[in-house]
Amino acid sequence: MTDVSYIEVDEQGLDLIKPLWEKLIEHIIARSVYFGEWFEARAFEQRKSELLRKSSAGKMHIGLALVDGEYVGYCVSSVCCRAGEIDSIFVEESHRACGIGGEMMKQALAWMEKEQAVRINIAVSVGNEEALPFYQRYGFFPKHILLEPKK
Repeated sequence: MTDVSYIEVDEQGLDLIKPLWEKLIEHIIARSVYFGEWFEARAFEQRKSELLRKSSAGKMHIGLALVDGEYVGYCVSSVCCRAGEIDSIFVEESHRACGIGGEMMKQALAWMEKEQAVRINIAVSVGNEEALPFYQRYGFFPKHILLEPKK
């Protein structure tokens, strides 16, 4: 097992996730049933702006996993008005099933508890249902399906 280091940063470290976020988007595009074009049109700068806008009303936490000095995973979470959210999480395919995602989830959930979040949400894109068992290990289950018009 490779040694993994974890660091925690705030919104100032958001640019560190860009290469991994782009891989997440590729992963989602390949699985998206209805909105592949929408995800394809998204740029990191757009997502970064959304997250920064959200954190300006609350707080942001970014957990990063490093192996041999390279980032192999991240988890962005936020708390605003006592509502927590796992905004984005990704681990390189070559490092999955090694406990990295789980460690980052634990850190994010502990941070949200410290920030006194009274509820926590995670949005999973349709087509990426393979991620559900991971979230279920932490007590998260599907509650609603949000429908949007396809443009």
